Amino acid sequence: MSKEEKFLKAIIEEINCFDSDQLVQLNNTYCDNVNYPDDQIYSNDANFFADNFSNMMEAVRAVSYGDYNYTHDWVLLNGYGNLVSMDSVGTDDLCENIEIIAENVSENFSDYDYLFDIDEDDFEDDEEEEETDEDDDTHLEP
Repeated sequence: MSKEEKFLKAIIEEINCFDSDQLVQLNNTYCDNVNYPDDQIYSNDANFFADNFSNMMEAVRAVSYGDYNYTHDWVLLNGYGNLVSMDSVGTDDLCENIEIIAENVSENFSDYDYLFDIDEDDFEDDEEEEETDEDDDTHLEP
């Protein structure tokens, strides 16, 4: 297995162990990297409403046509600008599948390293190294 494949596998393993907060950070950093601003996940709080709606009627419309629960921790805007809330965030809630996000993490690790307990320099190729010892007398003919 190559160094890159090992690194990608380790990234995916860590993502599968992330809690909601880490998944939101991962999702939003990915969205920033690939310019998907509409796929961000936000804390369900007053700041979200103040930042995303210019008046109360816009917010009411987004709630009415969306799938929103005031007590949920997280919220996003669906493709129609309506609210979808979640009590927790899982890998299925990310804007892309894990493999695609993991590829981006691997290629831009410095943007994500704050989320991971791995270091890309810790991985090596599995190629067997041929040991040649020039000072070894056991292979010399008398």
